[in-house]
Amino acid sequence: MDNNLFTPKGNWDSHKILLYIALMDTNSSSAPILELGCGEGSSPTLQSYVKDNHRELISYDFSEEWALKYGAHVVKDWDTAVDWNKKYSVALVDESPGEQRHLSLMLLLLLCYFTFFAF
Repeated sequence: MDNNLFTPKGNWDSHKILLYIALMDTNSSSAPILELGCGEGSSPTLQSYVKDNHRELISYDFSEEWALKYGAHVVKDWDTAVDWNKKYSVALVDESPGEQRHLSLMLLLLLCYFTFFAF
């Protein structure tokens, strides 16, 4: 795996270091990785990682443009779009609208090995 994938390029992707630690710590997990909110700072990195490590990535975005760009599910209602009962190895919480993030974090706290958000 190319560790340069996880090198931040600016303040907008500083979470990559924590993402790297979480992925390495859960590398043997069969549980999928959850990405709530797509973007240049996480989606290409996660897509490359799962391809190289044969893991599953489930991505969602509120913006149809961003969802289409990264092959994610388009979200109209966060309450019903995500399987909130599924176990995930890592969850990156960075969705819009931002007011949704605290709700997602609360729902995911007991479902994931690692849950963190980018800000």
